[in-house]
Amino acid sequence: NVIESNTESDLIVFPQLALSGMYVGDALLKKEVQDEYLRFNELIQEIESDAVIVFGNIHREEDILYNAAFVSYKGEWLCDPIIKQNLSPYETNYFGTKESDDGFEMNEENILISFNEPINKQFTIVLGQNPFMNEPNNKKHRGVYVNPVGIQNTGNEVFAYDGGSFVSDGEVAMRALDNFEPSAKTFDFNNLIPNEIKISHKMYQAILHALRYFDEETLAYKPKWLIGVSGGLDSSVSVAMLVDAFGKDRVLGVNMPSEFTRDITKNNASHLSEKLGFPMLTIPIGDMAKSTVESFNQVGYETIEGLSYENIQARLRGHTLMTLSSLENGVVVNNGNKIEVAFGYATLYGDAIGALAILGDLNKLEVGALADSFNDIHGEEMIPKNLI
Repeated sequence: NVIESNTESDLIVFPQLALSGMYVGDALLKKEVQDEYLRFNELIQEIESDAVIVFGNIHREEDILYNAAFVSYKGEWLCDPIIKQNLSPYETNYFGTKESDDGFEMNEENILISFNEPINKQFTIVLGQNPFMNEPNNKKHRGVYVNPVGIQNTGNEVFAYDGGSFVSDGEVAMRALDNFEPSAKTFDFNNLIPNEIKISHKMYQAILHALRYFDEETLAYKPKWLIGVSGGLDSSVSVAMLVDAFGKDRVLGVNMPSEFTRDITKNNASHLSEKLGFPMLTIPIGDMAKSTVESFNQVGYETIEGLSYENIQARLRGHTLMTLSSLENGVVVNNGNKIEVAFGYATLYGDAIGALAILGDLNKLEVGALADSFNDIHGEEMIPKNLI
């Protein structure tokens, strides 16, 4: 449909690995998956368009897979597949390399094709596969840069893509396409209007869109998102983003105090529930912890204290959330940030559980910046300043 709606264009460009995506894990090793992607090469070649169509897809020769660019025009290939040479360590798990063409001729001009980065001042089509915050270094190369939106999911990690595609005449004229949202735009290189779209609170927007894409891709039954709301910064930011992404009716907060829980954190949790409107259950874990200690007393462990006792509480909180997920047919959110992951500051089967770690790639300063963005967007102090 995109191609049909741009039949008057001379050139139509799609991103690198536009059909499969880069970060799809070992799915690329399955021959039936490869065959499905390769089938689209034939379908695209059959399109009777007056435009040159450039797109990224896999290429296979003698059971070796390549990351390649294809150039089709009126049912013919204008050149052999252009093979990506500089592979990332991740790509070497799936793709090989070999010498190939680096471009094609169009309107008596040699058009270069590059992957992720521009080559030089010659007109270059750059096929991007850059996740959020990994933008090209030079936005003033002469040509086109096109990058995906959405998410890619390896099964262990989720990558968010912000798009950020643009065209440039090599000087200052440039116009970015819509960030985070899929779009098809037409530009006239003889009449470029400098108008770069600025996205405010970009990190916030990236995570918000990633949440929605993840939910749409993996949770078609639209379950409730269950989250432990302790009243700390991480859980406060996580629950705020969940409400923004899915609305208050799909979020259920759980506060699980013990005798060591401070009043300020309980007050923060209640404040968020009132401000954001999501329901919150209070399920104390003090008696559960006491019963656990008593059970071990009966088999000779007279005292359980220090880290062992703290971990009992963390695991009971995880146990409570997972039990609630069964009762509600919901999914649990992991509130951990990157620093906790790096230093192992999380309890196995306790606060390490969850279907998705919203803050898993952010350090504590970035989590604080995210909280500031949320308050700024909503125009009031919803996440308490005493946390930031």
